[in-house]
Amino acid sequence: MHSNFSDDPGNNNLKEFLKTKDNEFEKYNEILSLMKNCSLCGTPLDFTYTVEHPKELIREEASCRHCEIRIRNKLFNIQ
Repeated sequence: MHSNFSDDPGNNNLKEFLKTKDNEFEKYNEILSLMKNCSLCGTPLDFTYTVEHPKELIREEASCRHCEIRIRNKLFNIQ
């Protein structure tokens, strides 16, 4: 009987696949970190959301309480 976890050459494809998935997961986590943490100091951002009724928009603002700066100010359509 042949083990699925042996070090035979057939398992190299599985190892490469898992390595690729680990790299994708690290990139995903890095992108999430950039989106929710201050790019200057790494502190988690404080988010506020405001609905602007006449234009049917949502304003997203993000600021860093440590650096005391506004990092993000974006408008999104409500659909």
